[in-house]
Amino acid sequence: MQSLLASTRSCSQVVEGDGRMLVIAVGEDSEWGRTMAMVVGDTPDTPLQEKLTDLAAAISKVGLAVAVLAFCVLMIRWAPSRTWPPYRELFGAYNKQICWD
Repeated sequence: MQSLLASTRSCSQVVEGDGRMLVIAVGEDSEWGRTMAMVVGDTPDTPLQEKLTDLAAAISKVGLAVAVLAFCVLMIRWAPSRTWPPYRELFGAYNKQICWD
């Protein structure tokens, strides 16, 4: 019990006084790291988590398909407007020659 009284945790602040500290373990090797390793552990997914993972994958696939479809439709609608005959009709006024008498 004496060793636990002399230990400090991360983010501890010294309010007053002087002192020296010897760090003997950090990260997973510290007391806190070992405690967290026991608490967290590797647990298998629950049936609900598996279903949610499948649902998320399905939603992402549908979203990708809709995005590709929207891109194709917009490209098909945009491409004919860039061909020369309609383009000339829209911007033909800039290409007309002005004749002076």
